[in-house]
Amino acid sequence: MTWLVHLLLERFLLTPWPWVAGAFWGASLRWMRPGLGAALLGGSLFVLYLLTIPLPGVLLLAPLEAPFAALSTEALQSVEADAIVVLGGGRRPAAREYDEDDVVNHSSLTRIHMAAHLYRRTALPVLLSGGSPMDEPVSEAALMAKTLEGDFQVPVRWQEGKSRNTWENAVFSKRMLEPHGVGRILLVTQAYHMLRARWCFEEAGFEVVAVPTEFMVGQEWDYLSLLWPRMMTGEKMMLATHEWLGLGWYRLRYLLWPVLEARLSQWERGLSRFLTKQHNPLTFNMLPLK
Repeated sequence: MTWLVHLLLERFLLTPWPWVAGAFWGASLRWMRPGLGAALLGGSLFVLYLLTIPLPGVLLLAPLEAPFAALSTEALQSVEADAIVVLGGGRRPAAREYDEDDVVNHSSLTRIHMAAHLYRRTALPVLLSGGSPMDEPVSEAALMAKTLEGDFQVPVRWQEGKSRNTWENAVFSKRMLEPHGVGRILLVTQAYHMLRARWCFEEAGFEVVAVPTEFMVGQEWDYLSLLWPRMMTGEKMMLATHEWLGLGWYRLRYLLWPVLEARLSQWERGLSRFLTKQHNPLTFNMLPLK
């Protein structure tokens, strides 16, 4: 379901083409149905304008990043934790400059960089979490370990390579770390992703110290520049939309749905017992023979 919604947004609603088509359609209707044509033309042009300015993306991203602050080196000295957990952020498949091998993408590399920074200041053991969402032969955890150990000279204690989403990152990491007595972690991911990630790991039973990286929204806003059209503004809107949808979907899928499933199962068992009792001939009262 999340894949379908993401595809609908990324390939359709948050691209200019349907709105360009709507503008042309509205322009062509102005002579036959002036009111409808003007509304369609004006609405499509307005959406196109919103897709070209940074403001909508910033407004959507700001509440995601606002609860978190960058962890300074001084603050890091007083933080107590048992391990560093780094979430996979994706890959670059078949990179030509690396002999067609898969390598970590920008998001994963940014998180690895922060993990190295944390390790050199805390010496805490590192867990890398990320599977193969598209059934790739090499997990994201393995790709990150190759980079973290080979390029940053940071040892990796654990690799969790089965998870396909953030919820599974948390659940599978808990299974791997719990036998080692790890309960409080430094969690590393992008700032815009931290709200969903922290929620998942807390639900899994961890105490989480958030270590966000790559903030996308500045502390001071220049509203005039945010209203000025520019290229490549859709990325922030897409990232923010994906996170807000993910927050809602995770609560529905992993909190509400199990409760509903349990209730439905109870009702089903109760109904089954009732029907069995009703159809059992031994439960009917026999009328006395006359």
